[in-house]
Formats: sequence, C-alpha cells, structure tokens
Amino acid sequence: MNRILAIFIFLIINLTAAYAQNYPLLNPGSITEDIKQEIELINITMYWEGVPPQGRIRAGEQIILTLRARGWYSQQPASAFFTPPVPVGVILTALDISAAERANGIAAKVRLIPMATGDIVLPARTLTHENTLFTIPLLRLQSSRPRN
Repeated sequence: MNRILAIFIFLIINLTAAYAQNYPLLNPGSITEDIKQEIELINITMYWEGVPPQGRIRAGEQIILTLRARGWYSQQPASAFFTPPVPVGVILTALDISAAERANGIAAKVRLIPMATGDIVLPARTLTHENTLFTIPLLRLQSSRPRN
C-alpha cells in the first residue's frame, strides 16, 4: 500500500474562495506530486436580535442580545467562539444556548448591562472556522442615565 504524506497550506483568495497552495509531496516511492485544490468558503451573515428601540438603554438595566445566523444550523463552533469582546463600562455575560436554539440558527446569547452612560460598541467582526466565514455586524447602543 502506497501512502502519500500531505500537508496543505490554505490561502484565502477572497470572501468566497480559498485554495490549498501548490505543495510538493513525497510518497514512500520518492515520487513527487503537486497538489492544488480549491476550497469553497461558506459565507454566513449574522445579525443581532433583542436590540432595544433606537438602540437606547439605561445604565444598570439589562438586555439579552442574540446573535443569529442566516442559513446556518451547525453545532460547531461553540457559542464562546462568537462572544464579542467586552466594552469598557459594560458587564457582558455569555449565556448558555440549547441544542434546539442552535438548530434554529442561534450562535450566541449574551446579557449586557451598561454601568455608565455613553456609547456602547460591539465591533463588526469576521470570524473564520474551518471553511466558513462568519460576518458579524457592528452593534452600537446608547446608554443613558438610570431612572430615579
């Protein structure tokens, strides 16, 4: 049985395609082979649910934000992969999601509590997992003074 040792270096061409770079491979019979394989990247557009009207929230109040994907129903990667960075002056807690929620396209849920007034920004991000690109939009909220 002849086995070929293969090492792939994946290069992203653009947001829809990538390829495995030409790479000389050696098999036990010392035959050199060049392999080039195009890989299709899957683009998943995500969106935030649970955003308050006009993006306004009072300091000290909490909201639950859900990051949902269109056309994606996988259990991988884990929801922690999608959790946004924590902005200054905000308590952000990742919440568990069930398998049923994940099957319905929910990638992550977070509890957000602003502790001060001002702008809260969860930046736009593009994350890559295997051959999938996840595009997460910017979320901008305005925190105002708490009710007395």
